[in-house]
Amino acid sequence: MNMQRNSEFRILCVEDEQAIRRDIVEELRECGFTVEEAADGADALEAVDRVHPHLIISDIQMPNLDGHGLLAALRSRKDASADIPFIS
Repeated sequence: MNMQRNSEFRILCVEDEQAIRRDIVEELRECGFTVEEAADGADALEAVDRVHPHLIISDIQMPNLDGHGLLAALRSRKDASADIPFIS
């Protein structure tokens, strides 16, 4: 993919460790992707409704709502967000 096309692809990065999240986001942005950040699953659910990501990259062990809970919440939805690809 070229840089212009990457910028049209929105990724949601869900990670409670700020330093790790910052590194992941920085790498993805350097590749030209549009990246939204969330510190836990609850924040991620709000971000999904706001930015409609094409892909979610998520940690599993997080406070409030972990990665398993986030995935279950998304898959139980009755809208397009139920089918967002999810990498954990």
